Amino acid sequence: RRGRGTFVARHTGVVNDPLGFAYMPDQLRLAHELLAIRLIMEPWVASLAAQHATEEDVAELRALCREIEDLINAGETPLLRDEALHVRIARCTQNRVVPKLLPVIAYSVQLFGSLNDQRIYQETIDTHRQIVDAIAAHDPETAREAMYRHLAGNLTAITEQDQLHAQEETSPSGPI
Repeated sequence: RRGRGTFVARHTGVVNDPLGFAYMPDQLRLAHELLAIRLIMEPWVASLAAQHATEEDVAELRALCREIEDLINAGETPLLRDEALHVRIARCTQNRVVPKLLPVIAYSVQLFGSLNDQRIYQETIDTHRQIVDAIAAHDPETAREAMYRHLAGNLTAITEQDQLHAQEETSPSGPI
């Protein structure tokens, strides 16, 4: 952007939002649409990660899970570490194309976290553990199922929150 200065990117040639998600006007609708894509893509990614993850990958995934849990238990936002966990799972696939899909995952994790509240955090801890345990056991089907449950739980939570917000807006007395 003209006049904004110079910024250093983590990945040469890749911007944090290469698909322009931040400029889409209805971010709640975008959250639903991104989760729909992730429900198709990420269970397959988790399955592939279970087939190809190294011991080093598993150690990193377990460390990220612990960091997320510690942040949640301390009442802090786990979004950056949550994003890092999903990115690391994608890198475990050893597939050179999958990391190119990471902007969809990364933006979705951040967007979902900004729209949701802490009600889903315990489910996040549980399903992250299930995903990582399945990857560590090199069990592709269980990894696929655990990732699907994780994302389906996210979709349910954001849908419930959206419905609650809609009810508040249509209430005769205004927001409750």
